[in-house]
Amino acid sequence: MDAIILADMGLLDYAANKYPETPRHLSVQGSATSHEALSFYKDNFDIRRAVLPRVLSIDQVRSVAKQSPVELEVLAFGSLCIMAEGRCYLSSYLTDESPNTRGACSPAKAVRWQETPQGLESRQRSPAYIADVARTWRQALDRLDATPGMFSVESQWNNTLAGLSEGGLTTIGAYHRKWK
Repeated sequence: MDAIILADMGLLDYAANKYPETPRHLSVQGSATSHEALSFYKDNFDIRRAVLPRVLSIDQVRSVAKQSPVELEVLAFGSLCIMAEGRCYLSSYLTDESPNTRGACSPAKAVRWQETPQGLESRQRSPAYIADVARTWRQALDRLDATPGMFSVESQWNNTLAGLSEGGLTTIGAYHRKWK
């Protein structure tokens, strides 16, 4: 195991005390949106990394990153559901199924996990979904690297990503939120 990803403070405390050698990462559901919050999780549970919520703008991410006591991850693409990211209680209340205990919130509960020779499919996404998203972002990053001053987004990239979205609300992370 490389690390465990947790959001629940009780589980973070348990892991920190029972398995201190196992690296702990804070899930996006921990909703840490400031360096003060990250410091709290670092000081109390010795997290090494945190996934920032997509609700932060790129300027907010930069501000948090300047003072962050831990490594940061920022989600690049994804669909949004009825929850406020990092605060899944509405979904839990409506469905009696918490993403923190069942691994799926209400919009995703229809997605079934499938056993493969490599294990379960990751985060309720098929290998085809992962391949399309990774290929699209790889093309964009390669283009940016090759021509940083002349970079532009290809409409096909947006079309591919839009076709993978399950809902009407999407984000490409801190860079654009058409739903804002």
